This record gives sequence, structure tokens and C-alpha cells, in this order.
Amino acid sequence: MIDFRYHLVSIVAVFLALGLGLLVGSTALEPWLAQQLKAQSRNEEAQIHQQHNQINGYQSLIGANEQAIVKDLLTGEHVVLVEAPGADSTEITQIMSGISMAGGSVTGQVTLQPSLLDTSRSGQSQLHQFIQGLAPHLDPVGQPLSPGSPTAQAGQVLAGALLTKDGLGQPAAGQPDSTSASVVNGFVNSSPQYVSLSGNPPVYANLAVLVAPASPPTTPSANPSPSANPSTVALVTLARQFERAGQGTVVAGPTSASGPGSLIDSLRAGNANGSPSTVENYDNVALAITVVQVLCKELRGDHGGAYGLLPTTNNPVPSPAPTPSPTPTNSPTQPVSSPSDNPSHPHPSKTGQG
Repeated sequence: MIDFRYHLVSIVAVFLALGLGLLVGSTALEPWLAQQLKAQSRNEEAQIHQQHNQINGYQSLIGANEQAIVKDLLTGEHVVLVEAPGADSTEITQIMSGISMAGGSVTGQVTLQPSLLDTSRSGQSQLHQFIQGLAPHLDPVGQPLSPGSPTAQAGQVLAGALLTKDGLGQPAAGQPDSTSASVVNGFVNSSPQYVSLSGNPPVYANLAVLVAPASPPTTPSANPSPSANPSTVALVTLARQFERAGQGTVVAGPTSASGPGSLIDSLRAGNANGSPSTVENYDNVALAITVVQVLCKELRGDHGGAYGLLPTTNNPVPSPAPTPSPTPTNSPTQPVSSPSDNPSHPHPSKTGQG
């Protein structure tokens, strides 16, 4: 009869044999395995290097043909650049260059300060008081502010001071206005400061580019939806006010700017009437080219598109690509009158709708 000790010894012997086999096998295979892993690593490094060369060649090709691609797409148009907190300065420079190559003029850069995006009770209270304090600078016969949050009303006033639809009875793009200057200076000189600026604002622009933060803001873990971040909610509100005030607005940023809690994703998720177009891309030159093309489409009434490399887009770029208009909307040589000299021109309080 086989007793328990025999079974125990047999089991121990089996495991000992397995352990010795693994030890001997790993010792024998280790040099061969290491050699195979090193060869695979070298192969992958070579593939990555080849892909980098392809990307660099692609970027060089785009850069060399940028001027030809965008030539005359924005001839005579005026564009204001609006920078969200955290926007990338390299992208801003590239977008400005693209607009210039397309024949457009950048009226200036307006940088939104975090205080303008403060949706806390105290922040909204301060913003409400500030907007009420601007009332003496607004046209007394103009339409009253539309109902809405202080952020929406501030966006309406700021957008109306910077942008025009440039139509009949509207301020002319490219022209300054004393009322608008008072409004914009109010945002600059407020305490807390709501915007800073450089260039020529408030010379009226008819188009706007809002450069998104280079990376999405942190979203509260208790409410991780893309629209839950307070600063994103404020930026969405402001972006829609800019879209309503002018002839078109494009929200642009790198692909890294997209993601939960981001301005780009929130606009794409709620792309209702009144939403601006959105553009994202890995490459700054390609981003600038697409921004110019989409501004051209916005100018021609094609609003709310989504372009880039992510699954949330309609297409990587507008298709078919826009071509120059035979008669530019805003000829740089056409005679224009100052809106301040024409009482029929509405002032900032009339430009945006809530």
C-alpha cells in the first residue's frame, strides 16, 4: 500500500524538477532572448527614425507651399486674435503669419485673463458690477444687454466692441470707434483685469480666431463630463458670443488641446446653432493653413465645422478646399466711413445677442 509520505515525496520531486528545468532553461535562453530583444529594439528605433523623417519632410512640404495654399483667401479681411489662458505662443505666431499670407490683416491680439473665466459666485458678482459700470460708455439708444449670465453679457459687450458683421448699417471693418475704445479699455483697466491686448484693437475686425488652451483644464473628479469644468463653460460662452458678433469665428489649438474638459471637445459635443468652427492639428503650419481655410468658409456662411485629426472631426481639412473670391468682401481700397460719424451704426451693446 502506498502511504501519504510517498505521495508527498513524489509531489516535491515533481516541483523540484520543474524548478530546476526553469532555472536551466532560463540560463541557457537568456543570451539568445536578450539578443532577440535588442534586435527588435533596433528595428523599432529605425522605423521611428524613418517616420520622423517622413513627418519632417511632410512639414517642410507644407511650409514651402503655405503661401500658395492660402494666397488671397482673406484679401481685405480683418481678423482679431483672442487668446485663452494657456494658449501656445508658437501657434499664435504661425496663425498670424498664415492670415497675413492669405491677404488678411490682424487687428490685434486680445488675451483673456482668468478673472474673466471665474464662474464662482464672487467672480460673477464682480463681473456683473463691472458690466453695469460700463453702461455710460455704451450707446444710450442701443439695445439692452441680452438676458444671461454675467459671463455671457461680458462676452456680448467685448465681442461687440471688437467685431462687426460689416453689413448695411454696421460698423465698417478696419475702422476705429471711440465707443468701442472706451469699452475695450474698460476691460483692460478693470480690477481685476479681464483682458490684456496688443496691436490695434478696437479697430473693428469682421473675423476672429480664438486660440484654445494647449492642454485641457483639470476636470473635477466628482463630475468628469467635458462640459463640467467652469473655465471651459465660460470659454464656450465667450466663443459663441464672438461667433454671433462677427462674420465668423474659428476656435483653434493643437491636438493636445482636445480631450475631456477641453474647449474644443465641448464645442463639438454641443455643436448647435451659434457655435464657431473648431480646428486642431499636430503641426503648427498645417493648423494655420486650416484656420485660414475655415475662416474663408465662415466668411461665406459655412459655420460650425469641425476639422482636424481626431475622430470628433468632419474632415481633416475643408473639402473641397476654398478658393479666392473674385470680389473680396472687404476691399482694402474701398472708401469707408468711421462708425462714430454715422448715427445709424450700432455700438457694442447692439452687436451681440445673448
